[in-house]
Amino acid sequence: MTNYRILFYGFVAIVIATLLLLLYVDRSVTIKKRVFRVRGSEEGISELKLLIHVRNGTRRMLEHVRVIDIMTMMVELTQELSTLKPDKIQQGTRSMRLIWDITSIAPHEERVITYKVKARLHIAGQVMLPPVSLHYMHGNTLMSVRSAPVTYRA
Repeated sequence: MTNYRILFYGFVAIVIATLLLLLYVDRSVTIKKRVFRVRGSEEGISELKLLIHVRNGTRRMLEHVRVIDIMTMMVELTQELSTLKPDKIQQGTRSMRLIWDITSIAPHEERVITYKVKARLHIAGQVMLPPVSLHYMHGNTLMSVRSAPVTYRA
């Protein structure tokens, strides 16, 4: 007779650990960046739409929220801003920084920021965009969350 108790307890432990991990991820502050191709030609990409998705999964209000996105000088910002206009656009020699200041984000609220960029040159192959960062105050502590860098294949 085979004893399956150890296998059963192992399975139950894996299920409980998975549920706890999902609960922890669901209750965190997240930021994601996605890229969509808007216009292209046979030579490559000419226009991209970027989407920044901010999610407050916690039970507390986020105060003094700042979203910072860095764009390389290979692209230029178009005038077509769908949702929120950036509060500041800082131009550098090799990059451009877009800054959105949001006063607060309520518990379980989500914000979506979209904008379009136009390539100065036709981009063929793979495009690597830097991550977007989110800064907010938690009491007297400045918290920071970053998205993953975005890779787009043309």
